[in-house]
Amino acid sequence: HNLSSGERVLHVTYTSTGTVVITLMTDQVEDGRQVLIKDAGGNSDANNITIVTEGAETIDGEATYNLKNDYEAVNLYCDGSNWSVF
Repeated sequence: HNLSSGERVLHVTYTSTGTVVITLMTDQVEDGRQVLIKDAGGNSDANNITIVTEGAETIDGEATYNLKNDYEAVNLYCDGSNWSVF
């Protein structure tokens, strides 16, 4: 799933098996942008949710961020260049 520019909250409610990949698109990197991603389906323990960036941007200095616990959530903040967990 590519996160669209209008999405601020993304509830992942998948029922399939396997890792779900959420991509933060480069054209959405803007100072002050905030995004909440939540495992609303309670499946990330068995089927991780992996958040990646489209380009060279990082998430807390890393290329990916994983939700690995059921019902886990992450708040992301963009500084105009990269993303931070807060």
